[in-house]
Amino acid sequence: GLAAVQRAAAMAADAGAYAEALELLRGTRRLLLRGAHDDTQQEEMGNFVQRSEDLDSALRRLAGTGAASSSSGAAGGKKSKRRGKKDDATAKLLFQKRNANINDFYSGEKKRDIVTKRKADKALTDMYYSYRF
Repeated sequence: GLAAVQRAAAMAADAGAYAEALELLRGTRRLLLRGAHDDTQQEEMGNFVQRSEDLDSALRRLAGTGAASSSSGAAGGKKSKRRGKKDDATAKLLFQKRNANINDFYSGEKKRDIVTKRKADKALTDMYYSYRF
């Protein structure tokens, strides 16, 4: 999940390959939907969908596909001019997604395990803070 988000953002930011990045993101979403069976996998799949939603809509707009880029009516002229062009907000989004953190995609159970491992043993903590220089 994380690797796909990072790679799609890099493809869009560096090479301007918006359609390919969108396909990578959608393919990963379909793969995760098929493979998520237990609760932890379902939660991580939900995290992926939530964290990649804004990237998906930005890529749709940049690639000129989907509802985000429809060009009907009088307002459609403005949207069609913006198609394929990155503004500052989109560039910021691509940068953030390229540097996304793995902890955003973990389930609650895995996050709890990480925090537990990070905390030191009580006896070790007491020894550290009772040391006199």
